[in-house]
Amino acid sequence: MPSWVDVDKAIKARAKPDGSVDIDAYRREQYANLEAHTKRPLIVYATDFLNRPKLQACNEDIQIDLSDREGVLEVTRQDVTL
Repeated sequence: MPSWVDVDKAIKARAKPDGSVDIDAYRREQYANLEAHTKRPLIVYATDFLNRPKLQACNEDIQIDLSDREGVLEVTRQDVTL
């Protein structure tokens, strides 16, 4: 597993001539690599826990809870086509 330094180097190596980097493309590539390795689809559940205003708005209660059930069920249903 790469370290944060390795990830940072890999992302910086993708820099375009204008200095911009498509971090999302790197993330998606890593997700695809993980799916290929496990031979299973990957589901990522993410929160914006570093966003201070959002944290304060929800009294810093950011966690997976029962209200997330429907979203998880929706993306794992067998009859859903992407």
